Amino acid sequence: FVTSQNLTDDSFLIQQANIGRGRVLFVLGRLDEAKAILEQVIAENSQSAEAYFYLGEIYSAQGDQVKARANWREAYNQDRTFTPALERLQS
Repeated sequence: FVTSQNLTDDSFLIQQANIGRGRVLFVLGRLDEAKAILEQVIAENSQSAEAYFYLGEIYSAQGDQVKARANWREAYNQDRTFTPALERLQS
């Protein structure tokens, strides 16, 4: 998990780095690790639409469509312009 003690004190950059790391782990199939990172991002910033969206992707990959849709809905609620969440909710 990237922290401010690494390279920067910029909390937005740290958040984006952690979301990116979660996405990479998701693509690699390391779902539990990805989920833990994204949940930590949400714990630090409960308004991160992107973190909720990718958490929804993980739940979907695990076959839990109820939790997936709940996270996509939360992503959309946090940012009404975040079209990936809207597209998932409409599918």
